Amino acid sequence: MSLTAAQIHETKAKITAPGAFFELESVSLNGHSYKAFKHAPKTLIEVLDNSRCHGALDFMVYDGRRYTFDRFYAEVDAMA
Repeated sequence: MSLTAAQIHETKAKITAPGAFFELESVSLNGHSYKAFKHAPKTLIEVLDNSRCHGALDFMVYDGRRYTFDRFYAEVDAMA
């Protein structure tokens, strides 16, 4: 099944509409106006705190080693 351009634009309009999860808002930065996701985390700390709820899911696979979110944060917290 292929999508038409109209279907893509319609879906984008729905998911970025007011009240939607990916709602867009205008933000001003250095005198320029940009579109940004209204509900996006504002800081890296907020991103990290939000990711802690993923528990036993894979967070990172590197050089044959697997780290779940729980294991990653246990090691990070121990080091801190």
